[in-house]
Amino acid sequence: MEEEILRRLDKDPTTSSRQIAADLHVSQWKVWSVLHRNGLHPHHYTRVQGLEEDDAARRVQFYRFLLNTDAEDANFSTRILWTDESKFSREGITNFHNLHYWTEENLRLIRQTNFQRKFSVNVWMGVIGNYLIGPHFLPDNLNG
Repeated sequence: MEEEILRRLDKDPTTSSRQIAADLHVSQWKVWSVLHRNGLHPHHYTRVQGLEEDDAARRVQFYRFLLNTDAEDANFSTRILWTDESKFSREGITNFHNLHYWTEENLRLIRQTNFQRKFSVNVWMGVIGNYLIGPHFLPDNLNG
């Protein structure tokens, strides 16, 4: 049974202990016991920006445009207004409790949740040349 549990995680390290227990008709505690005895611990993912297939080519094209334009006009990049906005809340990132990866090394991650007081704020900022514009705090609910 122990070898089968480990084989399943070796095949797919994202498999949940609950799914393995259901598939093998054993308790979830049995699965956890085997995993811990073999030094495996669940680790959560860090979210990163998703990329499209053509993103790399579009970035290279944009960099070439910037390099060529900047070579022709040394002040060109100082006249670009770079902007971004983001919503910040006390809760932080969406709960990804069930997204984990079983490994031998336990990172002992901590994340506070369920605060008594909740808030969020939308912030916009810009950069042009050597100047920061903002931050500007926007209404809580934004739409088109």
